[in-house]
Amino acid sequence: MLYTSRLKELLLRKKLVTKKNLTLYEAAAEQEKKSLEAYILSKKIIPEEKLYAAAASHLGLPFVDLKNISVRKDILFLVPEILANSRKLVAFDRKDNIIKLATMLPPFIQTANC
Repeated sequence: MLYTSRLKELLLRKKLVTKKNLTLYEAAAEQEKKSLEAYILSKKIIPEEKLYAAAASHLGLPFVDLKNISVRKDILFLVPEILANSRKLVAFDRKDNIIKLATMLPPFIQTANC
């Protein structure tokens, strides 16, 4: 879930689309009543993994593909369900006092030692 302004900026900066095509995609997304992100993914213009890896790079964050990672339940439940749902967070690893989190809403992430 990316803000449209950030998505447009990263698409152009990372040269994933041309400015001309971006304008066309925006118009088509609006016509289909979809967000630009949803439109690009639904039409497979950019593969999901490539888009989100580019977004992570653009924001200076590591990209983690959780599709093939098995998360232990005790780690998964380190984040209260209400917080996990509202902030789109998931704990996926823990070592000593460091919990690794993944999110679809990077602006909410801050680092802290537990």
